[in-house]
Amino acid sequence: MWSYMPFAQTLIHWYQRHGRDLPWRHTRNPWHILASEVILQQTQVKQGWDYYLRFIERFPTPQAMADANEEEVMTYWQGLGYYSRARHLHAAAKTLATMPTMPQTAADWQRLPGVGPYTAAAVASIAFGEAVAVVDGNVCRVLSRHFAMDGPIDTTAGLRDIRHMAQTQLPPEAPAAFNQAIMDFGATVCRPRNPECDTCPLRLSCQAFLQGRPEAFPIKARTIRIQERHLIYLFVLTPDGLWLRRRPADGIWPGLFEPLSFEAETFDEAERQCLAVLHTLTPNAQPALLAKPFIHQLTHRKLHCSALWWHTDTTLTPTNGFQAVGLAHLDDYATPVPVTRLLKHLSTITKA
Repeated sequence: MWSYMPFAQTLIHWYQRHGRDLPWRHTRNPWHILASEVILQQTQVKQGWDYYLRFIERFPTPQAMADANEEEVMTYWQGLGYYSRARHLHAAAKTLATMPTMPQTAADWQRLPGVGPYTAAAVASIAFGEAVAVVDGNVCRVLSRHFAMDGPIDTTAGLRDIRHMAQTQLPPEAPAAFNQAIMDFGATVCRPRNPECDTCPLRLSCQAFLQGRPEAFPIKARTIRIQERHLIYLFVLTPDGLWLRRRPADGIWPGLFEPLSFEAETFDEAERQCLAVLHTLTPNAQPALLAKPFIHQLTHRKLHCSALWWHTDTTLTPTNGFQAVGLAHLDDYATPVPVTRLLKHLSTITKA
């Protein structure tokens, strides 16, 4: 008879009845589980679902991904953001492809490129049954509310306390069920805003609910300051194709391709930079509006995006790392989400 503690017993019972039916929960293949966990970092389940299915179809084994080049991997990742995840997964696949057997413990998984404590614990517990607790944002929220943990979770001491609490609550006989239950519970019931406290099976033991202030937890020591910036893209289209350049390896969207871009604190400054560069190509050039301005939200940055396009029948030699890419080959280049969105507008215009 499994000796669940009441907290774990309630969560697992809830999960057995209400847990979401997700494709990666129908396998114990550690590579598939690793792929799902990496995809779901910073990505909602609804968006990650189709990406996971396409990824596993194209890269069913570590060897399949190891044999692919980075451009193909990034193309399959395009639109998910946080592209360093794809590079780390690619590097991990290359390492796994050289190993005679898959790692089985969280400690061994964590030795792979880009695999942190949470991902390592998820793979080891779900695929191999290791009794190691996962700790992510959902887990932090559920535990801090239920036990009214009064320390900030975004400090070294606070995270240590959360990890200790998660490990003490985890039943060693059912680590996979518990880990998936608490993550699912945090995502669907114990949500950051408007948690379903009235129907929550843990409400009679949840200290935050009993205190009447569930949204006061988890406590954080610092808040994220959102920086607002203006970003203007200039799409230069010549007889040889669209000018694209790979972004640097650091900063946002590392290694992805984009047209000329100009970022500044104000729209006027970004526009001044944009027109100055365009007029070095053709002094009298008059660009056209490509699409209506829109906002692209990042974790620490709010980008006010605008886009212009300029077409010339004169062949120009790209400079400063740009290359002319034929419109028929644009799908072969992984681009940031705003650029992907704008390329659809460009496609509509050029086909008109």
